[in-house]
Amino acid sequence: MSRSARGGWEEVRLSSLIREVKRPVSVVSDEEYREIGIRSHGRGIFHKEPTSGSELGDKAVFWIEPGDLIFNIVFAWEGAVALAGPSETGYIGSHRFPTFRVHAERADPRFVLYFFQTEAGVFLLCENSPGGAGRNRTLDRARLLKEKLRVPDLATQQKLVRILDARVGAIDAALARAERLRALLLERQYSLIAASIDTSPGRAPSPSSNLPEWLDTMPEPWTTCRARFLFRQLQLSPVEGEGVVTAFRDGQVTLRENRRADGFMLAVQELGYQRVREGDLVVHSMDAFAGASGVSESTGKCSPEYVVLEPTREGLNNHYYAACLRWMAAEGYILVICPSVRERAPRLRFSTVKDIVLPVPSSHEQQQIADELQRARRTVERVRALEEFLVEYRRALIEDVLAGDGAPRSTESPEAA
Repeated sequence: MSRSARGGWEEVRLSSLIREVKRPVSVVSDEEYREIGIRSHGRGIFHKEPTSGSELGDKAVFWIEPGDLIFNIVFAWEGAVALAGPSETGYIGSHRFPTFRVHAERADPRFVLYFFQTEAGVFLLCENSPGGAGRNRTLDRARLLKEKLRVPDLATQQKLVRILDARVGAIDAALARAERLRALLLERQYSLIAASIDTSPGRAPSPSSNLPEWLDTMPEPWTTCRARFLFRQLQLSPVEGEGVVTAFRDGQVTLRENRRADGFMLAVQELGYQRVREGDLVVHSMDAFAGASGVSESTGKCSPEYVVLEPTREGLNNHYYAACLRWMAAEGYILVICPSVRERAPRLRFSTVKDIVLPVPSSHEQQQIADELQRARRTVERVRALEEFLVEYRRALIEDVLAGDGAPRSTESPEAA
């Protein structure tokens, strides 16, 4: 232990502040269990859907208790660290979510959590998360515990935590509201396409023999066609120097640099990349089940895991058909038709896409639907931009309060900013 240049702050090893604990669960096949997950960028814990002991099988899982400091070892380098609270009582975590207890006489748990949301804390997590598998870089806990950090005395930690809890709490509440609003807006996008395809007054439903199997009804004037007669797959050579285009789960397809690195899956290696052009219809073969299909806003290169399509004839609107694919995902149809080697790895290849039966309205109706969806999408994008601002504001606030002598330098509220 050594006294740092900052008055009253000491340099200590992380292992003197926290210790790993394991509480193995004896899984019973006919009992129900709830698992936790952790969001990146300090966004906290979320709860997964209940699962049975038989579904867990021989998977190693551990009990979570309030006060546990938990790391997502795959995405810790993105700030996926959280503190369990009372709402996590009775929950479990897999081996990917190791739990630690903070030595109460040495540190405040929330101070340690806030530290890992500062530039210095994220740097330590990055340095101790080796690997090049896209976003999947596994945290080396043993190495991390040997790292040194500067901390003030316990009373000062608690004072800084009180300051941060009040200010960060307000930001987190605003983030939660923005998240809920964005989720509602995304649901509205699906309802818009559903309302367009559903029969309206004065329009008879198409005979059931003409319906795609994923639809209950559609207007009689519409026809249907297999995707192979509407689209062809492109496999263009990439152009050196062009950026990487990513398909996100909310349907946006854009250069990766335009958005934070979350809400999508990355291929392990950047081999065999292909070119994608602005306006192309893009389907993420590994993530289409979660809504990662859309029209590219950018020209660049993309993973070979992406299916890049262009219409085979005039009068087809890519935005309309992208909405159909996202609706199929929301209805669970893509999971049904995709071969999968494990739960989260269904692949929607062109060999499957080409046989999907799609509803074909007139070109005018396709454009009307697409225009309405684009208006809704612009609202979603404004909300998402607000979320990104709040995340960055939150990070800067924590950095300011814990910087230098610990005196807060930023006093603006999110509303003022």
